[in-house]
Amino acid sequence: MNSAGPTGEGFRKPFLRRIPGFRSGKRWKMVVAVVGYLFLFFLLIGLFAGEQPTVVQPAAQVAADNQSEQQGQVSELPAQVEEPQPAPEPVPERPQSEPGASDTVPQVSASYEITELKAYWTKTSRGATALEGVLWVPAIKMNIKNTGQQEIEKLYLKALFLDEEGVITDEAIEVLESIPAGYTRGPVILRGSVGYTSSNAIAILTAYEKKWQVDLFEGESYSGPWKKLRSEPVQIDSSEFR
Repeated sequence: MNSAGPTGEGFRKPFLRRIPGFRSGKRWKMVVAVVGYLFLFFLLIGLFAGEQPTVVQPAAQVAADNQSEQQGQVSELPAQVEEPQPAPEPVPERPQSEPGASDTVPQVSASYEITELKAYWTKTSRGATALEGVLWVPAIKMNIKNTGQQEIEKLYLKALFLDEEGVITDEAIEVLESIPAGYTRGPVILRGSVGYTSSNAIAILTAYEKKWQVDLFEGESYSGPWKKLRSEPVQIDSSEFR
């Protein structure tokens, strides 16, 4: 009897012996086959679970789709309604002052007239006693007549006293208040404080021709602004030297 094992058509090999790598029954070949089959298995899973194939569309179809998407986005945006802007408030007109009415801000009336204007030398006390003599200083005198229809509440006058070289030696400010329409205020006198102390001042002023000058200004307050009205030379008034 033959001991090589059963042969013939009725004998079938096990299923594993039919798979490549397992036919010979050697262990190292079966290990290599298992690793190879696992690699192929995971490779097939990755292919089937990957990205879907990209469908190439014609260029005209792509442009049409992009335009439709943009129109859809624009239609989805909420319409911006401009809020109505409030109309500017009208500036109320300042009511005209009635004749004789008083304003809160002092206004200088342009309707006034300066009359009997004179710039001259006058004497003031130089000391406590008569023996100390007198001081001869320039001064300007005038009358202010309100020729307007409204009362002049305040009128600021300033005099600048200039010596024969045009140097300002002194200044004086006078404030006139409440001059009714048609009335005259005077005499208004603005006097300097710098002059001559000699007892024979009239001879000095005459001999050396000391030509002093007074510049008269009109303003709206003590700090101005000031508007120049006129200039007057300082005259020698003989009546002042008696």
